[in-house]
Amino acid sequence: MSNIGTPSHALAVQLRCRLSAERLDPYERTCNHDLERAVALYEWNSSINAAFHEALGLFEVVLRNALHDQPTLWHQRQRRPGRWYDDPAGILEAHRRQDVADAYARLRRGGKAITPGRTSRTD
Repeated sequence: MSNIGTPSHALAVQLRCRLSAERLDPYERTCNHDLERAVALYEWNSSINAAFHEALGLFEVVLRNALHDQPTLWHQRQRRPGRWYDDPAGILEAHRRQDVADAYARLRRGGKAITPGRTSRTD
């Protein structure tokens, strides 16, 4: 918390109104009802939260790619044509096949190539 300065009282009061008293209440209680320190703590918490979500986002991509690798290897060992998510073996549930079709449609609308790295729900 030492890297973030304590806001002025006027700014802290404005932020309390904009963020809501209910949102800042736990921070104020933690800071013995010192509003300026509570706002600084809230800002610090927001910074920590942002850093955590950055790492979580990277982990999600790595995990998704690792999960893709396993059915890819299985599909290749089975000597099946195409890609596993095209479901030539008919093993995916109907709503999962629809997810793949939806991803393909989004990529086509966006003019993007259909590749394993782009068939996620976020593209």
